[in-house]
Amino acid sequence: MLALSAAGCSGATPTTSQFSPIAAPDRQTRPIASSCGYKILIPIHTSRPCKFSEAGYKGKFTIQQVGDHPYEISPLVGNARTIFTISTDYGGSGYFTVTDKKANQIKVTVRVTQ
Repeated sequence: MLALSAAGCSGATPTTSQFSPIAAPDRQTRPIASSCGYKILIPIHTSRPCKFSEAGYKGKFTIQQVGDHPYEISPLVGNARTIFTISTDYGGSGYFTVTDKKANQIKVTVRVTQ
C-alpha cells in the first residue's frame, strides 16, 4: 500500500498513459437479444428482417406493437428461428415490445426516415 501511495505522489505531471478512465457501459444488459438492434433506423418503403433470441430459452416470443406506428411486423409470434419482418409505409417513429413466456421483455424503437 505504501508503494502505491508513493507512486501516486511522485511529483510528476500525470499523463494519459498513467490513468485509464473507467467509462460506464453504453448498453444495458438485456435478457432478449435482437439481431437488428434495439434502436432501428429504416428508410420508408423498405423492410428489415429481425430475429430475437435468449440464452437457454426455447419458447415463443410475442411482439406487441404500441401506439400509432409507421411500420408493420410479421409474424407477431415466433421462436428464435423465426424471421420477423419490419415493413414501412410512411415516416415517423414508434416502438414495439418483445416478450417471452418467462416475462422477460425488451423495447425496440423504430424510426422510419423518408
